[in-house]
Amino acid sequence: MLCRKILFVLTIIMMLNFIFVGMVDAEAQINDVKTSNFAYGSISKLINQGIMSIDTKGNFYPEQSVNRFDLSRFVAKILGYDEIILSSAKEGKQTEIKITNKYKNLIDLYEKKFKDWDKNSNMQIAFLLEKGILKELDLAKFVIEYPTGEQSIKVITKQEMAIWIVRIIGKETVASTYKTDFKFADDSQIDDKSKEYVYYLKSIGIFNGDEKNKFNPRTVLRKDILAVLLDRIIETKNNNSQTVTTTPILSTTPTTVPTGVDNKVKLYSGEIETLYDDNYAVKIKQSGGVSKIVNLSENAVVVNQNEKTHIKDMKQGNIVICVEKGSYIEKLYVTTITDINSTYYTLKQELTTQGIEIVEDTVVLNTNMNGESYEVLGTLKQILIADENEVIIEDSNRKKTLYRLRSSSEITLENKKCTIYDLRLGQKVEATISGVNVSKLMIISSE
Repeated sequence: MLCRKILFVLTIIMMLNFIFVGMVDAEAQINDVKTSNFAYGSISKLINQGIMSIDTKGNFYPEQSVNRFDLSRFVAKILGYDEIILSSAKEGKQTEIKITNKYKNLIDLYEKKFKDWDKNSNMQIAFLLEKGILKELDLAKFVIEYPTGEQSIKVITKQEMAIWIVRIIGKETVASTYKTDFKFADDSQIDDKSKEYVYYLKSIGIFNGDEKNKFNPRTVLRKDILAVLLDRIIETKNNNSQTVTTTPILSTTPTTVPTGVDNKVKLYSGEIETLYDDNYAVKIKQSGGVSKIVNLSENAVVVNQNEKTHIKDMKQGNIVICVEKGSYIEKLYVTTITDINSTYYTLKQELTTQGIEIVEDTVVLNTNMNGESYEVLGTLKQILIADENEVIIEDSNRKKTLYRLRSSSEITLENKKCTIYDLRLGQKVEATISGVNVSKLMIISSE
């Protein structure tokens, strides 16, 4: 009996140890957000409350953009979704059945319409429809459908988030008729349907302008900024007051984001295939024939021949180098196949001077534009068989460069003639290059 009691006590101690160590680790395991980050307190709080989460590696991904499916899951938790729907009580099950039946046909309609619809969020969306946070027409905004028929999940902007916040705190009647003499410097860029909501939230301290008194309505919402906003929403609801007592939220424009949060970029190149200027997106065809649709920042800058121009001035077929921050393009450099090298090196020097870190670089360069032949030793990374055959070779410095294979190009393996169909990714090759063309390609070894 004594042994059993001792064993029981030891078991309890171990359980308590596990619980308290786990609580401490929950704070420590947010690996990609520094404690000095302006959003750290809000992020940590929301993780501990079970509203937001980290992955198995302890990463939160603070710079990740937020879409309406993500937002629906977060907001549903704030409004008690877990307690009501996930409850094992009979009332919870009855509520789930009622809400599911009520909105099933509506949600099924959009699930069939949009191939990228995230059906894992259907129950939370139905819950928010029932709560009045979402209106039926709002569901059409979860996914963008372009004139070409292509689709992509739509990220949410600051001005769109304003409408969500007002509904969450239950102030839509007040906000929809709110009047003020105050105006942001970019007032004309704020959509009319969002304007009253934006200024109402400014009056209670949830939103604020930047140092130039700009609201930047089309700035894409990131997870770290969202965490701060959700924290303010919870505080407002708990206090049941009209004014947030904490420091107004930091501006989300690039000039005011704290150092270290927005100083990492990705570089890649491609050809403009389609421009969706109304939706701030562009379709880029990259080497290998792969196309992707990328969202543009509200303040995206286009540089052509060292001069700034407008996004609408870009044309189909333009060759561009893209600078991506977070999940949207900040800068587009229009260039040509002849000038892409000089454009790239000038851009790279500019970014280095500004202290910006390039975390991914897949710009495909053309080399030796003076027509002299030279040798390249490297690894085949891309093979495109088309009207104009292309290969991408990665050299010893891990720089990938695109070359063209002409019908006259000589391909050999162990002194035997081969064709492009004998090429394999990962093969070691030695190529003789003239301009951008491969005159000879010798396969040294297989992958």
